Amino acid sequence: MDPDDESPGRSGRSRPLILLWAATPLAVALVLIQFVGPEQPSRADSTVAYGEAQLAPAAPLPEWPAPSLEPPSPPSTPRSDQPSPLPATGTPPPLTPAARPTEPAQSTTPASTPAAPGFTAVSVEAEASDNLLGGGAGVVDCATCDGGARVRYISDENYLEVYATLPAAGTRTVTVRYESDGNRKAAVQVNGGPVTVHPVASSGGWETPATFTFEAYLPAGRNTLRFSGYSPDIDRIVLS
Repeated sequence: MDPDDESPGRSGRSRPLILLWAATPLAVALVLIQFVGPEQPSRADSTVAYGEAQLAPAAPLPEWPAPSLEPPSPPSTPRSDQPSPLPATGTPPPLTPAARPTEPAQSTTPASTPAAPGFTAVSVEAEASDNLLGGGAGVVDCATCDGGARVRYISDENYLEVYATLPAAGTRTVTVRYESDGNRKAAVQVNGGPVTVHPVASSGGWETPATFTFEAYLPAGRNTLRFSGYSPDIDRIVLS
């Protein structure tokens, strides 16, 4: 049968199928172009295009300096826990108290020194012949006196001058033994110096001895002690 002789209804149904079959490859090509085309942006470009955050490239690692073979320079300021440098003269530094060698303990007790020889008291009798009696002063026997006698009548005009020789100078205690029936005031002059007056209490009578004392500096050698004033009778003088 000639195709042209087909009825219009039969040919009308065949034409759309042919057109659909012919258009199918073109549609597939369009779809492929839509999804896989040369103009499709890369993943990174698409990320930028859609406003997503773009990762920045990592910074390169710092390069470590090459190790130096030179020794490090010493610090400008020495540390307190380091020893001080040696003196320029080459002498060793002084040892600190902690580094000094231990020395054997020594006794702190000073060596005993011989004691100075003691002063031997010098005693002089008032009535001794070497003494000087001035004015009306005189010697009288006395049973209660040392040596059996004493010097009486000592006053402002009458005096007793006693001489004593000392081996060494020093401040001495002068002890005067006397007898008196009342209170008196003895005036004493040492080696021509000033006169000092010493109150003297009554001994209790002319037969009762007593003593009074005073201090005076006396040089070595011969010394002179003069008694005057309203003085009691004097028996003996002791220098100690």
